Amino acid sequence: MGDYLFWNLMSWAHDWKDYRLIESVIETARAHGLIGDGEWIEPKVNARRERFRVPAAELAGKFARYVKGKASTWVTIGGTRPQEWAFHVGLSPWDKEEGRVSSANFAELHAARAAFRGESASDRLWAAFRSVHARGATLTGCIHPDPHYERLCALGYLGSPWVTIGRLKGAMWASYLAPGFPKKLDRERLGPVDAHHVEWTSEGGLFLRACRDVDQVESPEVEARLLRITEHLRRAWG
Repeated sequence: MGDYLFWNLMSWAHDWKDYRLIESVIETARAHGLIGDGEWIEPKVNARRERFRVPAAELAGKFARYVKGKASTWVTIGGTRPQEWAFHVGLSPWDKEEGRVSSANFAELHAARAAFRGESASDRLWAAFRSVHARGATLTGCIHPDPHYERLCALGYLGSPWVTIGRLKGAMWASYLAPGFPKKLDRERLGPVDAHHVEWTSEGGLFLRACRDVDQVESPEVEARLLRITEHLRRAWG
């Protein structure tokens, strides 16, 4: 998909096999204009695309029914309206003895970046992000332009001590850390954070929005802010 934004969600501490989290992502993304009608599906890794014509209003339920009952799941669906998009899901079985999934659950939404330029479009992205992660079924979440993420990787920016699975290895345009993951963040030691929006949940989760407009995240000013926020967080781990 060319130049796109990704929204990554990850957890190994929650059982996503009831599909409520997946359905909520799809429905929230639809309500905020990130996705539309389903057109195709890839039923497994590197599989050939198959026709999956589903109206947007029915997509969450039909997708959940499609993947239900499979021990492990790796499925991608996508479409071209209201812009090109794809939604990837990887689900692992729940291990009752360990109290976690056997590997990790992840979901990632890709949406063509051109459709989300400007502050109002960025506000829609943030509203969707905040709504889903506030449900308490994820350990981490982040939204960022993929080309810039790859640039940060190449610069050695990523590799923070707090995440070993998933995309969130440093401050992104939008970032979420669940309460106590993976160890408690010392809020007093952290102090003020230089971000457009900083929000602590009542349970101790942390939402960060680096700047209002996601299209400005690649600017020298905001890129430097991302680096400062990341180092700030690293120093505050208890």
